[in-house]
Amino acid sequence: MSQAELARALGLTFQQVQKYEKGLNRMLVGKFCQIAKSFGLTGSELLDKSEIDLEPDSSPPVVETEDDRAVRLFKAIPDRDIRKAVLRIMESLAGEPTARSPAIRAAE
Repeated sequence: MSQAELARALGLTFQQVQKYEKGLNRMLVGKFCQIAKSFGLTGSELLDKSEIDLEPDSSPPVVETEDDRAVRLFKAIPDRDIRKAVLRIMESLAGEPTARSPAIRAAE
């Protein structure tokens, strides 16, 4: 069965099936069971036939969102004055007032 055929059977896009296969997106157990069923297997039978390493540290990589990355990078700025300046720039770009806003007070 091709990825496109599997995607149609599951009501997904071809790209979503690719993301599942590459481990870029995690799937819910229900979706895993649907996949197994589309191959005429139970979920446990599909696991038995797979070459998946089920060790705890072998989980697929978590894709960092833009929000997570922005927060992580902001927290990594060691200088408090630079953090405040970055907040002022962000507020200006977002169209929010910059004069002692709660976000600036929180960074202090």
